Amino acid sequence: MVNEKGGFFSTIPLMDESEVVTITEEHAVIQDDGIAIVEATALLPMELSISIRERFRNMPNDEQQKFFATFESAFSSGGKVLEREWKNLSTPHTKITVRLKYENSHRVQRVGDMMMFGMPQRPRGTLFTTPKRKYPIVFTDNARKEKHVTYLIPDGYEIVNLPKIVALNHIFARYERTYHVNGNTISGIEVYEYKESRTPAAQYEKVKKFYDDVTRMTNDLIMIKKKG
Repeated sequence: MVNEKGGFFSTIPLMDESEVVTITEEHAVIQDDGIAIVEATALLPMELSISIRERFRNMPNDEQQKFFATFESAFSSGGKVLEREWKNLSTPHTKITVRLKYENSHRVQRVGDMMMFGMPQRPRGTLFTTPKRKYPIVFTDNARKEKHVTYLIPDGYEIVNLPKIVALNHIFARYERTYHVNGNTISGIEVYEYKESRTPAAQYEKVKKFYDDVTRMTNDLIMIKKKG
């Protein structure tokens, strides 16, 4: 902070929790041929919305179209976009909402009369992979990503495997993934949350294990089989 005496160090107050959450909702209709028709909506956090809005405002039209194509390809995992809607791209101080309807032919794995699908495995990445650490791990803000997904399975199929509940909690982060069944509908929820925290270097192995466990425990898929 700068003042008449030169300045001093301070801590930026935490943003309100509602400003730092990313919420994604997906409804996937699994067809008998294994193709998934997905309707997905993402509510972006305020900071990301502001960043995208500023970049978008200064882009020429051809760059804007490339931006849409890149974002939508990643969001749909390479699916064929059928419908799109972007809200609040030019409205200051609001969160951007993206809605896509797309067709995805590789979201479901088919093996004979069985189909496998579900929320993808969380990648391990390269964070906290060095053997040792000298300094504390400091997170200066909170952040949370929520994903709500429903799968409507085709008539004539039964569920033969439903992934187990994953619930991991640490001083600096929390991860949860659950599935529930109601008739032909399977609902899944995934929450990944980072917390403002200071983790001493002595707990570094626990941090590494948290990241390892998230990847290891999200490797399971929903399996359905044609009856009879």
